[in-house]
Amino acid sequence: LYVRPHDLRTGAIQPFAAFQWISEEDTADILDIERRGPRLLASLRSCKADVMCLQELQLERVMVDSGGSSTSSNSKGHFVLPEWIRPIVTDEPYDIVLPPQSELDIIADRNIRVLGADVAVTCAVLFRRDCLQVVEEKFKGAKDIDTVTSVTVCLRGKNAS
Repeated sequence: LYVRPHDLRTGAIQPFAAFQWISEEDTADILDIERRGPRLLASLRSCKADVMCLQELQLERVMVDSGGSSTSSNSKGHFVLPEWIRPIVTDEPYDIVLPPQSELDIIADRNIRVLGADVAVTCAVLFRRDCLQVVEEKFKGAKDIDTVTSVTVCLRGKNAS
């Protein structure tokens, strides 16, 4: 979403997301998430870090039908990790801390107003669940027109008392 988006308020691309150093010809190869996602996942995996802090993580909104199955939808539902990063929490020993759905809805509402897209772009904390556990989580939303939600988590080693 934040890769060369047109701001509906100005009709222009926001300068912070213009990526002027990347040519139009190279854009698909470098910036499209279909190609960038696997490289980002490989980079995260190669870190083998106990804790990783992420920013500009674009979540996907899904609806759960009456049978309990998830289906992509633009109507109100809940936000989940994008497909490209899901393997780090399903196949690797990581858990993730995200803002609550209510904060993600505020972020998405702002993105609808400004960028015409119903998505939440947020921060997150990945941590190794095999050696760390959550002691406390806190979230602070700005509650203003440019909502920014911070994610704070206190972790401790599983063997610590």
